[in-house]
Amino acid sequence: MRTKNTNSKKYYITTNSRKNIFSALHNCVNSKSAGANAVLVNICSIDTPSINAFSKEIHDKYPQALISREVLGKIPLGKIQPIHIFKDKEYDHKLYVVNFYCCLGKKTQNNNRIINYYALARCFHQLSVFIQDEINSTESNKTKIFLDKKSLAYTGCNWSFMDCIIEDVIPNIEIEIYDK
Repeated sequence: MRTKNTNSKKYYITTNSRKNIFSALHNCVNSKSAGANAVLVNICSIDTPSINAFSKEIHDKYPQALISREVLGKIPLGKIQPIHIFKDKEYDHKLYVVNFYCCLGKKTQNNNRIINYYALARCFHQLSVFIQDEINSTESNKTKIFLDKKSLAYTGCNWSFMDCIIEDVIPNIEIEIYDK
């Protein structure tokens, strides 16, 4: 059964295939008073640090994300790991990479879907709580989530189901989805 959010505000999704997700992150954090805090979602496996090219690109651009993952060792399925990457000194906008541990194993011919939907929904719920309790309670109350659609598609995620998870679990937070 699909439940709908009864709030008058809905979640916001912007699909943007023209811009680079990393430049959009930095523009969001550095755009003066019109800016916002930015959260980049990194889909991770509990077994391996990089499950696709996008994860590897995140680790190349923000080595703290990989180092933090390696320090913690094996993380249980359905947990998140927020990592503070950057802070704009003038406006206090912050950039976070949040590792979502919602995949099992490696993608093979016999294992096309490595994503665990329950773990993914739990991760989004924990991210929502993290944004409301940790980021928005102490800083600017505007936060954007940045998500790479292809990194989810690689895990075997059904996008129409993913859309329902976002609608149910992340209300009132702007999400920019990049499909490049």
